Amino acid sequence: MKSEKPVISVVITAHDRKKYLLNAVNSILTQTLARNKFEIIVVKNFKDQYIDEILENEGIRIIFTDEVSFGAKLALGMKMSNGDIISFLDDDDSFTPDKLEIVLGSFNDNVDLNYFHNGIQEMDEEGFIKGNSKIRKHKNQTIILNSPISNLSDLSKLSRFRGDWYMSCISIKRTSFLPFIEFVGSISASLDRIFFMISLNLQGKIMMDSMNITKYRMHQSTTGIRSGFTEYCNKKKSFFERTFKSIRIAESFPSINNISNHYISIQKVHNKANSMLYDVKPQRLHRARIFVASFRAYNMIKDKIYIFIGILLLLSILSPKTVIFMHYIYQNSLIS
Repeated sequence: MKSEKPVISVVITAHDRKKYLLNAVNSILTQTLARNKFEIIVVKNFKDQYIDEILENEGIRIIFTDEVSFGAKLALGMKMSNGDIISFLDDDDSFTPDKLEIVLGSFNDNVDLNYFHNGIQEMDEEGFIKGNSKIRKHKNQTIILNSPISNLSDLSKLSRFRGDWYMSCISIKRTSFLPFIEFVGSISASLDRIFFMISLNLQGKIMMDSMNITKYRMHQSTTGIRSGFTEYCNKKKSFFERTFKSIRIAESFPSINNISNHYISIQKVHNKANSMLYDVKPQRLHRARIFVASFRAYNMIKDKIYIFIGILLLLSILSPKTVIFMHYIYQNSLIS
């Protein structure tokens, strides 16, 4: 008898890290949605007899790859998926038990929905929910917008909702995104921004839901703190430089619309500013230029994060190292 086609494909990616993978998988296996309604695909660059036997016994598809690029891993998972909907999950995050049921209901209620983004709960390294979540500030709110997005007001709403952050909060309609799979595979960093940008151009709907149905793990890898202040600076600076490069690649995106061009220009400012904030070299004139650009970005989409970035840049003109150290202390507090 032919098995029933899954409705949702959950694509989990892992690179080198084994510690949290089974926790991520177990959060999918304990979903309230019937098991025959979803499949799990794990894309990873390592083999582990203990982990792989568990995955195989649970009927989970494993894709081994030497690809280092995050985008290449996601593209492989998308190619191998069979579901109408794809939900993404980083190996160190997890889903609440009702996540897939909510995702499926959202797509069923909105037949032309292409992109779904949900809120998060923060958890500590051991998986316990933290008391105060500072990342998701929207409560009991849902935004549904028609796309292609054609005005800055709608882009502003999506930006303030942080609709382009965290792959583990993103679910997509598979058929809408498959034409861009090679483009996705060419990107190495910040794929959440790339999937969001693609959604701005698609015919259909974009949905932002504040339900906290993704659990985001706060630990040393997520904050960038591992050994010391210098390494912290280098890792953060490298991340934002790679993100800036990914955004530059997105400028060649086929069939890009005017709003996407605005989004790209804003993201270039965002990531250039952040890479500067983690650079101890003064570069005062360059910082001043990006300071001005950050306030232009605020005037465009009214997202207060660009005021905050601008203020930090202004302070960094006087003392770059002091600003970095302040954030270093703040990040330490998040995982303590």
